[in-house]
Amino acid sequence: MILSLTDGAVAQETYSESGTSICLCAPDGCASVLRHMAPPREPSPWKGLAELTSIGLTIVLCTVIGLAGGYFGDRWLGTTPWLTLGGLLLGIVAGFVSLFRSVKGAEREPDDRD
Repeated sequence: MILSLTDGAVAQETYSESGTSICLCAPDGCASVLRHMAPPREPSPWKGLAELTSIGLTIVLCTVIGLAGGYFGDRWLGTTPWLTLGGLLLGIVAGFVSLFRSVKGAEREPDDRD
């Protein structure tokens, strides 16, 4: 074991049995962890824009997919306009469920940082 002075703190260099790896530790724990961690940053405005864009696209795509599925189901079964309306309603509901899940996830995100 070798003691050395770095940045005003004593660090111990301990060699493992194989002699190939070096562990640098202060007596109360690893002193270099805080020095090497990235400082917390503010969230990028681009991230917020991307989340809003994805929410909007999800609502539109769910509605269009539900409408198209209902339309082609109506043409196949000859039940015009019932499957079209049902598909449209199902697509709108799926879009809003996705919206509520995104909002709930965004509400939880700031609490996780504390």
